[in-house]
Amino acid sequence: MTAYDLHIATHIQQAIQRKIGRGLLESTVITHGLLLPTKSGNCFCRWKTLSATVGIMPATIGVVGGRIIVGMNEDEIGHLAQAAGNSARKWPAGAICPSH
Repeated sequence: MTAYDLHIATHIQQAIQRKIGRGLLESTVITHGLLLPTKSGNCFCRWKTLSATVGIMPATIGVVGGRIIVGMNEDEIGHLAQAAGNSARKWPAGAICPSH
């Protein structure tokens, strides 16, 4: 994969500019590691609460519709949670970010 669509959410861009720490949650936990209904809303809310408690910006990372998203919103996380076991696939890091 040489060209890709990368979207960094506005709140993550602002956190980077302000040098606020970011806590990353990789979406494979949602699609392949948790059971419904824990996958979407409950996981998202807990992650946001935990991140705020320690003073970091939560940033869930995933691929939706071929688009790499850093800082997924609740709808995007919900989409992946519903797709789990059906159309959701694991992407090896080398397929997204090839080494040089």
